[in-house]
Amino acid sequence: MKYKNAQRTTHGIVHAGFSGFRAFVARKKGRCKLIVNRFVIPHDTIPSTVGRSLYRDIYRTKSISKMENNDNQPKWLQRAKDHIKFGQLEHFTMDMLHIGVKDILSESCFYLSAGADITPIVAFKDVIFSYILCDEHLYNAIEGIESKFNGILVKLKDRLIQQGFCEIQKFNLDKHFIGIKDRHWSNGYVSKLKNCEISFWNRENMIYSIMYINHDNTYTYTDLYIKNNIVPKAICEILPDGGSLCSNIENQGGAPTLTVEEKKNVLPDYLLGHTYSIGDIEQYEKLPDKVDYYGDYGPEYGSSNAMQIYKRIK
Repeated sequence: MKYKNAQRTTHGIVHAGFSGFRAFVARKKGRCKLIVNRFVIPHDTIPSTVGRSLYRDIYRTKSISKMENNDNQPKWLQRAKDHIKFGQLEHFTMDMLHIGVKDILSESCFYLSAGADITPIVAFKDVIFSYILCDEHLYNAIEGIESKFNGILVKLKDRLIQQGFCEIQKFNLDKHFIGIKDRHWSNGYVSKLKNCEISFWNRENMIYSIMYINHDNTYTYTDLYIKNNIVPKAICEILPDGGSLCSNIENQGGAPTLTVEEKKNVLPDYLLGHTYSIGDIEQYEKLPDKVDYYGDYGPEYGSSNAMQIYKRIK
């Protein structure tokens, strides 16, 4: 099926010099209704292309809710939850305009070469509420949409809606806000952030943040987590050749790498999928249950062997 009516990504980003998201929010344009709760809030970018007809069967899936007795969201998302609970929609929007990148990264899940896969979001939904999805090439974008980035987002959001998530708000982000810089190679190639969107979702009275970054995995991890001295709460790597986080000793082929010390410090609380990006796999134990896969790659790509969660031994 070709999505002929999909809209292009907006570029109405105002000049820097303001605090928080205000520096990077596209112009207010129209209003957006939630599918489930039916309240209305201002919407800044293109209207969602996801149809209500896709909100049909909500499948029960395995998660790691029994691992932690953790009902508390991060403070910045708890405020958002309270605003929605009491119908303070303008306050919700303004709070989201003022959050900082460190708030988003803290206690987050980083997914390398994510495509349109929502596997970690479903698996960790009871313990993690902020997700950073990264993919440079966007191979699984829906055909027929001019922008591959929009093609990925449409597919990903369709899958989230089928799992009971409802989009509240979204913003296009500028590279200066998230702190990702361009890399200039000796052969003249420039690696730079192509697109970035953050969206906020509601599911069973919990609020989730999903940032999608169209950029190289290692450069993104370096500029976000290492630069801010943050280790994500979880790392997800399902593709067997998904651009792992490697040290300069492990990979000397010219691809982006971490230093040996940086790689040693990649020790999140949880790991989903392959173990290539972890600093020391000996510090982890495999949990018994496998999770369900929601991506585009079948068993022939090794995805069925990567549905395992590991927990760091404290």
